[in-house]
Amino acid sequence: MKFTDWKKHFELIGYKLNSNCKVIHHLSGGMRQEFFSAIIEIEYLKNKLTIQQGFTRYDYESGNPNNLILTYKFHNRSEFNLAIYERGFFEKLFNSNRILTKNKEFDKKFTLKSSGDRKALKIFENIEIQKFFLENRLMTFRIETEQFETEIKLNYLGKLNYENGQVESIVTMFEDIISKGIN
Repeated sequence: MKFTDWKKHFELIGYKLNSNCKVIHHLSGGMRQEFFSAIIEIEYLKNKLTIQQGFTRYDYESGNPNNLILTYKFHNRSEFNLAIYERGFFEKLFNSNRILTKNKEFDKKFTLKSSGDRKALKIFENIEIQKFFLENRLMTFRIETEQFETEIKLNYLGKLNYENGQVESIVTMFEDIISKGIN
């Protein structure tokens, strides 16, 4: 992929989300590769939702985009942690402290662990959110609170080149997760 095409595409995403896209050039440390980050920040529920994707350029024009990362931080008086990941062999043998959503397909594929079962279920009993995770299994998701600062993070590994509207629909789903996770 050409660097200029990737940059224009991310600038267009920023425009569609009523924000600006800034591209940061990182020092390469003497390597033949160059590293860039495209960052879009949008206001959501009085805090910043950050959308970020890296790009590794191998020559003057061409390179590869990296994973898409969405992050949302907010002040929180109560500690809440949540992690979801695909079930491996050992998780299937030992089901300790696992939260079940009552969706057999979802529960069969994912392990959901949290410090607050009710809040975790408020997020993951939603059928649209379950469908999003079932259809996009190459991603990580977590919510962590440390010293009254909660971070919600989605690391989307599945697709690196996004068609028109795909990033916006991922952002919409992430906003839905946020709204259920902070209330």
